[in-house]
Amino acid sequence: METVVAVIIAVLTTISIVGMFKGFNLRKFSTWFYIFCMFASGMLAGLSRGDIYGGLMLGAVFAALTVYSASVAHWQRRRAEKKADAWLARNEKNTSVSLITSMIRKLLHK
Repeated sequence: METVVAVIIAVLTTISIVGMFKGFNLRKFSTWFYIFCMFASGMLAGLSRGDIYGGLMLGAVFAALTVYSASVAHWQRRRAEKKADAWLARNEKNTSVSLITSMIRKLLHK
């Protein structure tokens, strides 16, 4: 039984970590799904030790860390996209950096 719980915790944590690297937008449903997965993994980790209160606290801490780290990643991505847009606007007609410009456009899907 402990092996099953450990596998479930690993799967839920992996799902949440992928979401964290992608970055969260707190207005979307998928974000709250990732947060719930991290809360559930913390809760299961605490419950596997037989401590309900500890499980709730660990789940809350995991969920809070998930929200914080993913929101920072989302903010950093938006900031980088704004800087890239400004750079593209400045160097759009410069032929010496046209390869870099096309690569940035491809990365930004523009």
